[in-house]
Amino acid sequence: MKATEILTDAGQSVRYYPALREIAGGTIPAILLGQLLYWTGHDSIEGGWIYKNHKDIEEATGLSLHEQLEALTKLRKSNLLTEWWDRDAHRIYMKVNTDIVQIALYHSHDENGE
Repeated sequence: MKATEILTDAGQSVRYYPALREIAGGTIPAILLGQLLYWTGHDSIEGGWIYKNHKDIEEATGLSLHEQLEALTKLRKSNLLTEWWDRDAHRIYMKVNTDIVQIALYHSHDENGE
């Protein structure tokens, strides 16, 4: 069996953007941020809000619940993510602060002399 066939059988790949690592606070938060940015463009509701439960996130990224919670904490503390609790639906919606991500990437890129 060829390596490409093994990977096809392994499932979908995870998008990882190394440039997000520094601003997100590590590789795992960068993986989650990259996926949230993808969903913002493809699967968000009005205003860029996203609803995904931990199983949806695990399926898309392979991140365990514990890894997700730690990553979400880092993204909130960095102000890269905002959350909104819909008490009626018992759901937490997430929104990537894309302006802040863009500014942080610009400054990170500038500081690295690139």
